[in-house]
Amino acid sequence: MRHVSSFALLGLLAACSGNTTNPTDTVVTEPEPLAFDFKTTIPATEFTASVSPTTLEAHQISNMLFASMGVLSSDEKVQDLYNANGGGKYRSVLQCWQRPQFPRWSFDIQFDTCDSFQMDGAVNVNNHPSGILLFNFSNFRISGREMGGTLAFDTTGAFPDSLYWNTYNTTPENPGQADDSRVPIGVTIDGIRKGITYDGGANVSFLNQELSMWGTATIEGEDDTITFVHGSADENEVAPDDPPGASALRKSLNWLDCRCPTSGVSAVDMPLEVTEVLVDIDDMEVDPDEVDDIAIDIPVTHTIEGRAVLDHTGCGEYGVTYTSDATSMSIDRNLLLGRLTFLCDTNTIDDDERCAALFRAATRLPEQFEVEITQMDLNQTARNAVDNDFDVGWCRIQ
Repeated sequence: MRHVSSFALLGLLAACSGNTTNPTDTVVTEPEPLAFDFKTTIPATEFTASVSPTTLEAHQISNMLFASMGVLSSDEKVQDLYNANGGGKYRSVLQCWQRPQFPRWSFDIQFDTCDSFQMDGAVNVNNHPSGILLFNFSNFRISGREMGGTLAFDTTGAFPDSLYWNTYNTTPENPGQADDSRVPIGVTIDGIRKGITYDGGANVSFLNQELSMWGTATIEGEDDTITFVHGSADENEVAPDDPPGASALRKSLNWLDCRCPTSGVSAVDMPLEVTEVLVDIDDMEVDPDEVDDIAIDIPVTHTIEGRAVLDHTGCGEYGVTYTSDATSMSIDRNLLLGRLTFLCDTNTIDDDERCAALFRAATRLPEQFEVEITQMDLNQTARNAVDNDFDVGWCRIQ
């Protein structure tokens, strides 16, 4: 057997391995994996929200009260009482209802002949011996809404001029502003009955053919209370003896024109119930790359507290100004992770490496991250919510 010395073996190995240092050879290295970091506060591209049911009901009840007084104020004999009680004079227009042709100081108006105008029930009109003009509603209905109770028109405490009244809910047996005389007016919508405590003022202008009202309607149900302000953005600016001028809610004395206010200002707390937020992935990335990523729609359940001021510009038409202290909403990280998973599983985002990187970035977010909202977005969302949910068709007599 031939033996090779250890020195010879080392030399042989050196010769065989000489190509490893050849300068023409390249070293292959793995590219860095795609990675992102997400901001913990992200601007919302847009969001979807609706008006809270409590506010929506308050709006409907407010319009029912105003519409009811609009119908009654169109009656010739009611206007005779306005003239007698409030120191004015005028005559009226067409009516579908029935009442005595020559009524005394108290009479009933029956609306069972007004089916074609979606009205029914009755109202007792009483020029009470105390000097208070009372409207006693008995199962009075307008297009699916029913009202019962008594609204007083009282010159005591009113603006000191003819055809101005202090208006409030009361009892017909013992009318007045004392606590034991204040019985709420009831309005039923979709089987739900709520009570109204009303404090305000009213004016009938026969020259301009208008009914004006201003004040506060406090609407109380089993679990909630909300105040609708008529005639101002501020409930402290609608005293019975201080008419708010052009801001008062107004409608024509011709009841066929419109059920709702056609001019004036009203205000109400209006929480927005957010159901979806849209965020752009590019806005989420701390260091955006050159890829134009999609926007992600995240389903949420979130309430934004705020207040709406409505400018009544026509029959069922509103301008909206919305104010809120909200600047952001907290979003659960798991909602974002779930949405990313869905978008990647359905190949809406069709790059597996990008999906993995986006998912890793999302998992590093806090459990709750913030989505910023702007005043412009709040106003637009409130505008859309009012357009979609507030009375429009109900206001217009078909």
